[in-house]
Amino acid sequence: AETLSQMISQAEQRKEVNATTEDCQRMARILRDYEAISGIHNIGGGGKYLGLPEQFGKNKRELFQFVVDRVKHNIGGWYNRFLSPAG
Repeated sequence: AETLSQMISQAEQRKEVNATTEDCQRMARILRDYEAISGIHNIGGGGKYLGLPEQFGKNKRELFQFVVDRVKHNIGGWYNRFLSPAG
């Protein structure tokens, strides 16, 4: 059985795709097996990875504001303890 990376590598080397129905079914089977083994069942990219959104659209500022707020909160305490206002 070919691995997914081998199949992709072969396709890239050919620079063309002449997939048959059987090829598509085999790829779908591989992806289903990967999903079952890895435990990744999220379809559509609406989840989070390492606490960050998997996909995002145009409004990145609003989407990542929680990261900025968290960093400011964490740095605020550190800044007040170790740095004097004069520098």
